[in-house]
Amino acid sequence: MSPLFEYRAVIDGIYGVYLDATHGFSLALSRIGEVQRENLKLMPDMTQEKLDQASYVYGMGDPNLPGARELHTCTQAEIKRRNAKGGPNYAIIANLCVVLLYQYWEDQFRGEIAQVLFGINKDDLKSDLLGDLRLIRNAIVHHRGVATAEISKCKVLHWFSPGDTVVIGEARFDEIILGLKRVADDLERKSKTSARGEGATHKPARSW
Repeated sequence: MSPLFEYRAVIDGIYGVYLDATHGFSLALSRIGEVQRENLKLMPDMTQEKLDQASYVYGMGDPNLPGARELHTCTQAEIKRRNAKGGPNYAIIANLCVVLLYQYWEDQFRGEIAQVLFGINKDDLKSDLLGDLRLIRNAIVHHRGVATAEISKCKVLHWFSPGDTVVIGEARFDEIILGLKRVADDLERKSKTSARGEGATHKPARSW
């Protein structure tokens, strides 16, 4: 199986995770809103403020039986804040997916695609988009999500300035995915051209 085909599958798989997760955030927010409205109807003395400060507990096992474990506790207000459109959960899942997209490229597929499709070294296969993702990934992983001076080197994704918090909204994440698919399409076209027209004695660096 072509490494390019496999990388396309990884892109689609990670995109699926992102879409499932963001849809789940929306459902979680909707569900807690429904439960709170039901509780307000059933308990005349209850207020929205009291419900928001009430605990929301994730656990393992039946909470009414011995041996049940509490895994995570927060307020209902926190659940709503985290799952709100554009809230922290959206930012975290986008950052995680960006890191995954870059690491799969760099640690697995870049070298395979370079060698199998073009007969060149890994470092000779370059992409402006994936180069930008490397800079964004570095800010996420090594600088707690804050862009450093090197973010100014981005050639395609001119989204952040030094000192900015790296937040990738849904539209920007969609743009990344579409861009990666275009990179894959371009690589496929170039590999076919290379196979037809290039000699085997010298293969220069490739950049997309």
